Amino acid sequence: MTPLKSQELDRISFTPELSSSMAYREIERYHIDTIYDPIASTSGAAGYFKLQNIRVIGNDLSLYTYVKGKALWENNIFTIPEALTETLTNEKAKLPKLYHYKGLGGEWLTDELRTWLEYWRKEINRAKDEYTRSLCETAICLVIDYWITTKRFGESSDWSPPDLLKYYINHVNRGILDNEESNEMWREDPIELTEKVIADILFINPPPLKGYSSFGVREHILESWLRGMSDYPLDKIAPEGTIGSSFNDPRDYMKSLGDFLKTADHIPIWAFALSNRQPFTRLEFNELIKSLERRIREIDLKIARHFFSRRAPDSIVIAVR
Repeated sequence: MTPLKSQELDRISFTPELSSSMAYREIERYHIDTIYDPIASTSGAAGYFKLQNIRVIGNDLSLYTYVKGKALWENNIFTIPEALTETLTNEKAKLPKLYHYKGLGGEWLTDELRTWLEYWRKEINRAKDEYTRSLCETAICLVIDYWITTKRFGESSDWSPPDLLKYYINHVNRGILDNEESNEMWREDPIELTEKVIADILFINPPPLKGYSSFGVREHILESWLRGMSDYPLDKIAPEGTIGSSFNDPRDYMKSLGDFLKTADHIPIWAFALSNRQPFTRLEFNELIKSLERRIREIDLKIARHFFSRRAPDSIVIAVR
């Protein structure tokens, strides 16, 4: 298998590159009990905050991030039952004909792999418990991610689909952490939810100009599989004109961000992870925050951006009333 060219690698995936430990280091001085992440897919930090025994309230319109958050952030005690594990990883299972996932992933997946995804979808739908479904879906998303990664680098795998899923089910089950907090994971419009959330700190890594549309092939395949279809357009995740949607004009983006932040006025501390991937200058951002009557404290993370990538966050901005 021929390795992909560099320009093809660029469109594989958008992966948040925020160092959660660096972000936590800057906000822990505020002695927070509850943190709210309204667009969890852009920061990937909620899991780390849970490790610090902070109550986490996460939100994301992406079904992939919501499912992961439900399984690993909100959930404290549930694991995938052994009986369901045996059903999902049965090498002799009678596989259905391709129906929902014809063409899913294009050249990234084979018909054999798509058939297993069809079978797993059918069996998971039988589970009545939401946590069980979310846990299984998270494990299968890790399987899909493995398939894409091996294809990306021109590698082959000796794992059969059932064996690979069994590995990731064990991985997910071992990763369940009880931080003894009533964590929550939501999938609502950030503006509508933020008005109701009670938290000590709002933590956000502002999305890029094109929002969810900036995500790559990996997220496209995962989102489509979870929604039970072969091709779910990422630009449909967020309603037009809202934060996370696709904008053409940075001024419209800034208005949307400002409208969102106004709904978070009751949250005493705002923390932002900023980098050059966001469609505004630091001056424009500071002016927006000051217009909302917040004082700004900026912390340079002193990241050598060229070592990570051009999108690596280089500062945390704290805004307080």
